[in-house]
Amino acid sequence: MRHKEHTIPELIRTKGIIVILLFFSKLLPGQDLQGDYHPLRQYGPPYAVIQGYKARFSRWKERATFNNNQAKSAFTDLSQNSYKYISLLDTIGVLMYADSISKFVNTIKDQIVNSNPVLQSRNFKVFILRNNEPNASNLGEGIILFNLGLLERLKSVDQVAFVLSHEMGHDLLDHVFEGEIRYCDSFYDPDFRRTLHKTSKRHIGRNSELKQLMDSFMSGQLGMNRQNEISADSIGLLFFQKAGYDPLASIEVMNILDSSDLLIMHDSLLLSKTFNCEEYPFKPYWLDIETTLQSSAEKSAIYYLPDSLKSHPDCPLRAILLSKQFHSSEEIKQKEIPECISLTLHFESVEAQFQVKDYVMAMYLSLQLRKLYPDNIYLKCIISNCLVELSNAIQQGQFLDYVEFPDVSYAPAYNQLLIFLHNMTSTSLNKVNNCYFKMNLANVRENDYIGYLKIISNSTVVLTKQMVDDYNQKFDSPHFRTLLEKHLPNKSKRKE
Repeated sequence: MRHKEHTIPELIRTKGIIVILLFFSKLLPGQDLQGDYHPLRQYGPPYAVIQGYKARFSRWKERATFNNNQAKSAFTDLSQNSYKYISLLDTIGVLMYADSISKFVNTIKDQIVNSNPVLQSRNFKVFILRNNEPNASNLGEGIILFNLGLLERLKSVDQVAFVLSHEMGHDLLDHVFEGEIRYCDSFYDPDFRRTLHKTSKRHIGRNSELKQLMDSFMSGQLGMNRQNEISADSIGLLFFQKAGYDPLASIEVMNILDSSDLLIMHDSLLLSKTFNCEEYPFKPYWLDIETTLQSSAEKSAIYYLPDSLKSHPDCPLRAILLSKQFHSSEEIKQKEIPECISLTLHFESVEAQFQVKDYVMAMYLSLQLRKLYPDNIYLKCIISNCLVELSNAIQQGQFLDYVEFPDVSYAPAYNQLLIFLHNMTSTSLNKVNNCYFKMNLANVRENDYIGYLKIISNSTVVLTKQMVDDYNQKFDSPHFRTLLEKHLPNKSKRKE
């Protein structure tokens, strides 16, 4: 057999993949997902990392030049928004950097940077955003936000690498910086301001003309943003291929984004089986859609944005443009995302939804995952916890803040869960949870989450600081102790 010559990108890729796999084979201890799951708790970036961006974004005003003082002042404020945004994400606990998932993605980022000298002068950092929207973004100054919701949908290291390369393209081309300059220049353009002022003074047809004027303004801004997406695809593909990845992965990413409106897990839910017990049998009318439809009859129709007001060009078009750039015909075998990462992503998506109080989606994802992991204690606990929180929401008159109405655009299984919840009362949810807890969790011993649920599920007992201290002494769980303290009555909190 003739010896095969290896290209430089192929050697780079092989070496990089070996490094990634060796790194993660040692980094991640295995969890028995059939039994339980322990979510990531310590994952935020160091304080100095976030604070460092304040000075870096402050320097943007020194780089920008304006003829209009109002535009200059607006840009100064706008340029600090990226720092304020990432600082806020860190404050509310949805920014990940010091954890296994973030380190995995940053290792791929490092391979791309090391393969492209033009990128090595920029200090790229990838933060995982605990958000289930399938998206990634660049804030400038090397900041890349990679949503859990997108990472969970990707299947290979190559697909992750293309998303990163695309965002690095935005950063190298200064798209955020240039976009903010363009916005401020345009908005404070004297001709535009005169037209805006003149239109706002009209008594007849003012609202419609103002809307047309602002639509035209936004169309110009977003049209440039769409061109930026294509430019980032183009230059990102060059970085991506130079690092030795399979160019076909870029097309696969476009296909994934094109179908991103669909839930990953959409099989039917057997609610009548899950929430049925002898003490409180499942009621058929809990899945009666008529009651729910009467309540949602006033819901407005879905509003579709015109093409001119979309910030991203259609993914099929982007896929066609990318395919014309392929410079290699050799077949490259893509490497799957390590199982220890891909499985963690599903469970962290559940935790992220619960963390931002999207109790319906957290319950939905947990019910779906229980089909794969029927005995997983964590999933059972999340379902019970969601039932408790939604019951409390009904009592506090906040139910509609958490539970939306069914919609034809949603997956049937998700609509079924919404219908079930809309047909519940606080009392019925409490009874459903009590039965569910008894069937699934009551016999599990020495579990900190179950210990927490036993306390908050008991609506007949007023939580006291002593009960919190007793819990902490038994389980020594800072996370659940903090949550219990938030449940303390106001009088107890003041005594502390």
